[in-house]
Amino acid sequence: MQQIGSADQASRSDRGVIRGRVVDGQGRPVEEAVVLITGDSPRHPDIAALTGVRGEYSFIDLLPGNYTLLVNVADYEAQKGTVEVFAGDTGRLDFVID
Repeated sequence: MQQIGSADQASRSDRGVIRGRVVDGQGRPVEEAVVLITGDSPRHPDIAALTGVRGEYSFIDLLPGNYTLLVNVADYEAQKGTVEVFAGDTGRLDFVID
């Protein structure tokens, strides 16, 4: 799992975290999926993470607000989802790709 930011930043009470998992239609983890926070999210340029062997990803040190995430995996149709991030909290957004 690739994590954006540092452990010190994750503990800031004025910021939030997004965590999630990408699985296929049979519930198997999808490794090396690209999860992108799109430019229409609060004050963030496009930033991305890769899922690890368990299909997990995370973004830390995020400003509160609504975030749009896009998942791209070779041989699958791209998926888009939205999650709200609150200060000092973790938003979760999981994806099932077919």
